[in-house]
Amino acid sequence: MIVANKTKRAQRARGATTREGVLEAALAVADDMGVHALTVRAVARHADTPPMSLYSHFSNRAELLDLMRAEVARRLFADSNRETWQAEMLGLCHQIRHILLQHPNWIQLFSRRKPHAPGLESERVLLLMTGEGMSSHNAVAILASARLLSIGLTSIELTFRDSFTMRFDQVKRRTEEAFADYYPVTRAAFAEVPHLDLSENFDHAARAFIAGVEATASRSRKSTA
Repeated sequence: MIVANKTKRAQRARGATTREGVLEAALAVADDMGVHALTVRAVARHADTPPMSLYSHFSNRAELLDLMRAEVARRLFADSNRETWQAEMLGLCHQIRHILLQHPNWIQLFSRRKPHAPGLESERVLLLMTGEGMSSHNAVAILASARLLSIGLTSIELTFRDSFTMRFDQVKRRTEEAFADYYPVTRAAFAEVPHLDLSENFDHAARAFIAGVEATASRSRKSTA
């Protein structure tokens, strides 16, 4: 009688995978498949562990997604230890863009309804802003606006970046052809722009936002002096 040889893959003991390892695996699966297609079995395969062992870290898929969102928020909004709130906020904006451009599917996690505590990952920028006399209410509102600005602009960039250069060239040609007689200032302005760089555009937007906050804060200090 021939006995078939059975090769058993060594499996980790239940609970041996750390929460950090589970989240790394889950975020990698989200990168590959998208958040909506993520399953516990897919995460287990990526982590090379039995699916049931993952439930020592979360109760169900919804709880796993909440943990993933919290981890992404921790990475996006982490302090960068710069000297001023302006530098800290500019660094935060670019940090958000950099990470989301590398991991575009992570944006989907922020569509979940369960609220995530604002401000906890950006302690330093709030400390620096309130240290210059801003109220806590205004500091939190400004920080939230900077985050929304960064996520929103990056989302738009991800949507159009593959065709952005072509579209700008088309608009520029049409402007030169159609606006010569009616919109001379617009035509002249477009003629002086050889191309649009999305990274430069983002930096301009972030710096303009911060400059606006500075100007508002300065007027507020003068009015109360």
